[in-house]
Amino acid sequence: MEDKFPEKIVFNNGKGRVDLMNSPRRLLAVLAVSALAVTFMPQAQAASATANGACKKAGLTAKAASGAKLVCTKSGSKLIWKAVAVKAAAPAPAPAAPAAPKITTPWQVEIVGDVTGGSSGLGAPYVDGISTYFDNVNATGGIQGRQIDYNVVDTGSDNTKSQAVIRDAISKKPVAIFGATGSTTLGAYFPLLEAAELPFISGNSLGKKNYPWFYSAVMTTEQLSTSLTSAALAIAGKTGVKGKKIAIVGIDSPATHITLEALKGKLEKLGASVMDVEYNLPAAPPFDAQAVKIVTGSPNLVIMQLGAAGTVVAAKAIKNAGYNGQFVIQYGGADDVSIASINNQKATFLRPYTYATPGSEMYKLALKYGNAGTISNEGWARGWILAGMFAAGLKKCTATCDAKDLEAAMDSLGNFSMPGGISAENGFFLSKDVHTPLSEVSLWSFDGSRTVQVVDGIKIGPPGYPTS
Repeated sequence: MEDKFPEKIVFNNGKGRVDLMNSPRRLLAVLAVSALAVTFMPQAQAASATANGACKKAGLTAKAASGAKLVCTKSGSKLIWKAVAVKAAAPAPAPAAPAAPKITTPWQVEIVGDVTGGSSGLGAPYVDGISTYFDNVNATGGIQGRQIDYNVVDTGSDNTKSQAVIRDAISKKPVAIFGATGSTTLGAYFPLLEAAELPFISGNSLGKKNYPWFYSAVMTTEQLSTSLTSAALAIAGKTGVKGKKIAIVGIDSPATHITLEALKGKLEKLGASVMDVEYNLPAAPPFDAQAVKIVTGSPNLVIMQLGAAGTVVAAKAIKNAGYNGQFVIQYGGADDVSIASINNQKATFLRPYTYATPGSEMYKLALKYGNAGTISNEGWARGWILAGMFAAGLKKCTATCDAKDLEAAMDSLGNFSMPGGISAENGFFLSKDVHTPLSEVSLWSFDGSRTVQVVDGIKIGPPGYPTS
C-alpha cells in the first residue's frame, strides 16, 4: 500500500479551524520553525564515532564501540573525536584495624626493705613513704590506666636473707625493684643486681659508678662531702676552716666510709685539721665512749652524718661530755622531731628537700592510708621521692612499658616535679648521666622553739660518679 502525504493539516487557533495546507504562508512558517528546532537540537552521539576520527561540531559527545566516551574537539584546523578519561569511583575505604586490646594488668613492683632489725630506722620510713605514694596512685586511677601491684618483703636487716629476697624479686621480672635498705644490706645483694640489670630505685647508694639501671634519692658521696664542706665554710664565715680542728661522726656503713674519707680530704685541703673520725652502728647504740674521745681533742667543729636516731644519740652524748661548740648535721638527722630533741642552737642542719611535716599533703595522705608511724623521719620523704621518680618515668612511658623502656623514660625526664607538696632545692632532675635528682641544699637551725631556715641555695655540685 502506498503511503500518501496528508492532504490537509488543520490547526485550531481558537477562532475556528484553519487548513494550513491551503494557506501557503502559514505552511512555510511552520516548516521554518521545524527546521530551526532540528538545527539547534543537541546531538548526543554519532553512530560511527571512533577515537581520532573526524566529527562535525565541537562539543558533541559520542560513545565508541569500546564503550569509551568521545568528545568532538578542535585540534588545529580539524574537528576530531577525543577520548575522555572517566574518573574511576574512589575505592571504598579499608575497614579500620581493630583497636589494640587495652592493658589493664597491674604494674608489678617489688620493694625490698630493712623493715625490722638494725637498719629499720632507715628502711621502715622508706617503705612507708613509697607505700603511701603508691596507695594514692591506685586510689586515683593508676598510671596509664594500670594499678601498681607492689610487694614489700622484709630483709630483717640481715645480709644473707637480703640476698634470698633479692633473688626472689628478680625472678618475678617486675618493671622495677625498690631498695629500702641501708647501704650495708645493699652491699650484700648488689652483685645480684649487677647481674640482673633491672631498674633498681634505691634509698641508699654505695658510692659506685653510674649504672644505667641504678637510681637513688640520696646524694652521691661527692655531693655529700661537698655539701658538708660548704656548710662548714658557711658557719666559719670569713675566717674559714684553716687551722680549725674538726671531728667527724658517721654511720658505720660502706657508703658513709667513702663519703667521710672524701670529706676529710676536702677539709684538709682547705687547711683544717681533722683530729678524729668516729662511727656508730645503724641501730644507734650509746655513743658515750666515742663522745668523750672527741671532746678530749677539743674540736672547734663537729660534723655528723647519721640517721635520725643516731644523730640524736651522738649529739646529746657529745654535748653531755662537755662540748659547747658548733655542729653541722647532714639531712638524715635534720627532721623537725630530731632537731627539737637535740635542742641546740649551735647546730646547723642540711636539708635538700621539704619533709612530710604536719599539715602537708604528704602528712595527710600518710594518715589516710595508715603509713604515718615513721613520718617524722627524713627517710619517709625520701621514700616518697623514690616512688615519685618511678611514677614520673612510668607516665612518660607507654602502657606496654617494660624495664628497658622505663630506664629510657626516666633518663629523659630532665626537670620534673612531684605531687604531695614536696619540693627540692633547685627542683628535681634526672638524665642519662644524672641518676640522683638533687642539686642543692639549704641550712636550718633551731631557735629554741621551732626550726628556721638560715641559708638557702647551697650548691652541691654534679654527682661526680666514680668511673668504676
